[in-house]
Amino acid sequence: MDHRRIRYAFRKGSEQVNLYAPGSEVDILIDPLEVRDAERALREQGFHRLEAPGSPRHRFYLAFDRGRWLKIDAKLARGSSTTTGSGPHWEAGEHVLTALAQRRPLGLRRAGPVVALLGPDGAGKGTIIEALKARIPAGLTVVYLGERRKTPHPDSPPQAGEGKRTRAGEGETRRVSALRECAFVSYRAVRFWSLLLRGYLAAWSGHIVLCDRHPIEALAIRPRTSRSAAWLERVLFGRLMPWPDAVAVLDAPGEVLYARKREHSPAVLEHQRQRYRDTFVPRGARLISTISGVEAAISEASALVWDALRERRRW
Repeated sequence: MDHRRIRYAFRKGSEQVNLYAPGSEVDILIDPLEVRDAERALREQGFHRLEAPGSPRHRFYLAFDRGRWLKIDAKLARGSSTTTGSGPHWEAGEHVLTALAQRRPLGLRRAGPVVALLGPDGAGKGTIIEALKARIPAGLTVVYLGERRKTPHPDSPPQAGEGKRTRAGEGETRRVSALRECAFVSYRAVRFWSLLLRGYLAAWSGHIVLCDRHPIEALAIRPRTSRSAAWLERVLFGRLMPWPDAVAVLDAPGEVLYARKREHSPAVLEHQRQRYRDTFVPRGARLISTISGVEAAISEASALVWDALRERRRW
């Protein structure tokens, strides 16, 4: 903007911000007459404008490059000839409209992306999400969509010493009625739809939504014993469940996963790892290795979020 002689001023001491930090924010004050030229200059440098329905006097721009995030908050200066209305009555009305906009999503198209991080226990989902929360200088909402299980997954291979118990319970599992299992699948689908609603409301208001797990994991790790329930699960979770805008599968060998959390067994975790890879990678998910260093995995996840943010969403 300096090269184009666009008039602006730093706010809140932003001229001293470290632009080489993983996540930085710069606040400026700009004349509304200069906004169009400033936005054109920022787009040429790779910035993406963030929609902010509840902030009519602000323009937010975000950029990502080589693992670093930079946000520019451009506040429109008052007193320009482009401002309509004047006086205390207009300002009071503007405050009311702003307050209403901040409490409900506006616009016909969803502004924020929904990104899901999937993987077995110990893959590093929580670590990467916490790092993204600290680095991305934009509105960000985290939704946990997992469930605590006290028993192994039905598709997991038997652990050492559990062969007799697994074979003994196999006959009982087969006797579970298909109707009861279908009812359980339907209940889980309704429950997850209600949890996803919070995330999509945040996305419509412009937030980046990170999902710690996602209901579509049922396609990989919770197959049903009856054919009718399996078909219903594929329909409800594979076709009718809102699919994330981007999916990251965090990957590590079973031995590494077991060493991190000491849950299940290396064989079970390796089996789940293969199911995640075989189910989601062919559908466009990005495979991110978490054994080559935390920073490398965080950088790959950041790039995935950035790509999802720039894509145009249909709804």
